[in-house]
Amino acid sequence: MNCRIKISTSADGQESYFSAEASLKRIDGDGYRVEYFYDDDFCVLEIFDDAVTQKREGGLNMLAGFSNGGRSFIAIESVEGRAELPVECREVRCECFRRGIFCTLAYALAPCEYVVKITVVADFDLLAL
Repeated sequence: MNCRIKISTSADGQESYFSAEASLKRIDGDGYRVEYFYDDDFCVLEIFDDAVTQKREGGLNMLAGFSNGGRSFIAIESVEGRAELPVECREVRCECFRRGIFCTLAYALAPCEYVVKITVVADFDLLAL
């Protein structure tokens, strides 16, 4: 189903915003999969109550996992090489409403503190998925 994804990221007083058309579907009974494009790279967010996974494939390959009380990391791969960085996850909070999904991720990736707010807005009732 078509939807719109909006992502705001703040780190050390700097903010960035992103918005794009996306596709949304239900996975595993209690999660959602959002597919979209960012700078021509194919991206996937898998959203659950207490965990979010982000994948990016294309010019930059990335896999990031955020969870409360679990292993959090960011792995980046490009022509220059590959790096996997541990992330200190402070908060993962996701809520689903009839017309959208709202997530807040707060984490530290030394030396920066990040807060990412993800909004998925749908023109349909998510209970129909």
